[in-house]
Amino acid sequence: MMDQIFFLTRKLFIPLIIIFFSGQAFAAASVSASQMYPVVSPNGTASSLITWSSTNEQMVQIWLSVDNKKEVLFATGVSGQKTYVAIEPGSSYKFTAYRGTQQTIPIASTIVLGVPVNGGVLATKNNVVRAPFNSATSATIIWKTNNLTNAQMWVSVNGQPETLVGTSLSSVHTANWIVPSNDYVFTLYEGVNRSRVLDTINIYADLAYEVGVNYHSFSSAYNQGNILTQYHSPSVRSLVKSQLNEMINNGASIIKFNIWHTSISSSSSQPGRPHFPLSSQEIFNLNLFAQDVAAIRANDGRRLKLDLSLGWQGSAGYTHKYDSPSTGLGSSQILGSEFITRAKQSINSIVDAVKNVYRPDGRLVVDRIYLEGEVMPAITSEITNLEAIDGKKNQDWFLLNLYPYFVNRVISANIEPSLYFLVNNPNENNVFDYAWQDPLYSAHNVKKTMYSVYRAILFLKTNNLKIPKRIDFSLYPQRVSASYTSMIDKILDDADVSLQHLGAASSYYAAESQYPLSNSDREALGEGFGNNRNPNSRLKGVSFWTTPDGGGPGVDVGPPFEVEDYWPY
Repeated sequence: MMDQIFFLTRKLFIPLIIIFFSGQAFAAASVSASQMYPVVSPNGTASSLITWSSTNEQMVQIWLSVDNKKEVLFATGVSGQKTYVAIEPGSSYKFTAYRGTQQTIPIASTIVLGVPVNGGVLATKNNVVRAPFNSATSATIIWKTNNLTNAQMWVSVNGQPETLVGTSLSSVHTANWIVPSNDYVFTLYEGVNRSRVLDTINIYADLAYEVGVNYHSFSSAYNQGNILTQYHSPSVRSLVKSQLNEMINNGASIIKFNIWHTSISSSSSQPGRPHFPLSSQEIFNLNLFAQDVAAIRANDGRRLKLDLSLGWQGSAGYTHKYDSPSTGLGSSQILGSEFITRAKQSINSIVDAVKNVYRPDGRLVVDRIYLEGEVMPAITSEITNLEAIDGKKNQDWFLLNLYPYFVNRVISANIEPSLYFLVNNPNENNVFDYAWQDPLYSAHNVKKTMYSVYRAILFLKTNNLKIPKRIDFSLYPQRVSASYTSMIDKILDDADVSLQHLGAASSYYAAESQYPLSNSDREALGEGFGNNRNPNSRLKGVSFWTTPDGGGPGVDVGPPFEVEDYWPY
């Protein structure tokens, strides 16, 4: 959003075997383990031979998640076998096969549990499930014991007294009553009197469709209301906490907190100019803000998630037209090597500030961190009937030199690393231009609205950089007579068609969209997004933009927000 922060205008388990239709041919894949429940002695390890196979796949990767933490690459090949030798007692190991090399489309999985010699282990296929508002979803819970006479599994909901779920030495149990407004703690006990705790897990339920707020200022004036630089002030903190409470009770479930690196001057104290790298005070403020977001709970029981989005302006503005890493970047003309050093220092400080901030339900409050928004590396204007898109100068250098480091650092904190892209010029003429053909990629059926998104993801794939698991983008639809519903539906169809060739998942989130001042137009826009939440569950939600220019060029928006206008239920 904020390419120029001070002088800105708004530019417009999965089952063991899965059969699915890929758009080309029917395909099948499977993953299995020679030992699904190996018994492991104290301080010892066990092994299991993992076997996988696939049909009609050019490449498959097997990724491993231990105890529901972020995945690591385990093996590669359309089929094969590999022994995992580090199974420990009381841990779960989920092996997931992904299509291609981008870890975006899962096609099969299996779970292995390390069973203690005289104990038990409790696990779940997915510790985060998604459910419609006011509706329940299912979670699969697995437990296995060894050398015991009796075992029971109990659940506590919202800290209330436990209720019995199952009595068995081993089981695969489906809990079909999980809702987003509750906290669930499942505990496996030895015996029939809960005499000894064997294992405990948490199950979290997110809304299938979520509404978020790009919230970084407590007023419409960003330069005066910046939260990051002023959160140590008791009055600012009190005001922000009251605004957070209002937002969650009006329907928000995500706070997207934007952090713009701006000034390298240690003496700078302007609220709208955070430092590059962030100062110790700003890092302290970020940690405090994350703690307060984690503690917020809606009247109906829902909790917030926090997404962080990094920005680069002023002295950190690497995209200026005449700058280069070799001669100087940004308003202070620092060399590329210094830029990368400062950026890595700030990334480390940011991750460290939030990596141990948990909600009371035991879940990390920070769900994902974006390194950059509206990513458009190395794009040149190629045609005359589409607005010239020059891309962001030096962004190819920025991504090649910083994105891999960022990905590894964020994953190490068990947080999802990401980028988000830009649906360019989504006016009616462009959205419904069925005759347009991409001058370079017509064979891949790239649609007009995906001009920038396709090229950005192609850049990532070509350079072996991580494609985000979910494709997030800024989407500011501009209508005349068409409905927002039809425009957004067409854009999502364009994404499905255009990005399939690159291996991107059909999973989307609007990380930015406008906040019209007109009540009727805002309600229509919110309805347009909400109406697209059901088809294949591909649209996961929207976070509307606020300041600057959230209401249009020159129209800054501040609290209170009518979040409920984007709420589809």
